[in-house]
Amino acid sequence: LPSIFEHWASGSEWLPRIAAVQGDCALEAEDVPLNPGGGFASKLQLVAAKAMKALKKGHAFRLVGHFAGYTAIKPCEQVLGSTIYKKKGSYACFFKPERDCEEGHGKGEASDQEASKAARTRFQSLSKAEEAALYHALEAYLFRLNDDTIEQFRARQTRVGFDENRNLPLAGIHARRGDKVVDAYNRYYTS
Repeated sequence: LPSIFEHWASGSEWLPRIAAVQGDCALEAEDVPLNPGGGFASKLQLVAAKAMKALKKGHAFRLVGHFAGYTAIKPCEQVLGSTIYKKKGSYACFFKPERDCEEGHGKGEASDQEASKAARTRFQSLSKAEEAALYHALEAYLFRLNDDTIEQFRARQTRVGFDENRNLPLAGIHARRGDKVVDAYNRYYTS
């Protein structure tokens, strides 16, 4: 059950480059905070922008903190364990880790480091169109659901009668009731 983002970006040259940099455990990682304000989509967009900034500087990125009411919750702490939850944050509660490197561990193979270096070099000289493509690929990379989350979606699909063996991605639509910033009704629901 790949995310629609992974499905869309599967032909992208950028996902393997992001994965190469993130998989280079010898490379320094820049902390990217999961900010508390805004809705989930705006949080994800901000994280993708900050991650892109780190990649363009030649660093991998490490997500730290919590997505406020989305992952800063007791069930996430229970799933991840208290130590990881408090030290690293709760991003991996629903998504695949952005980096599989333990601090101070892992050198990576020489070929992995070569791929990482080539990707970092490429990130330094992007056109505006390539920068946009990298940003979209980062959103896809960040939105890779972990196995537990996929199982939760499959269970929900089964409960509502969707065929769990479907080979087509399911898409959801969030219909807004207006402009959050200017509608008078929304003054009571500020982020």
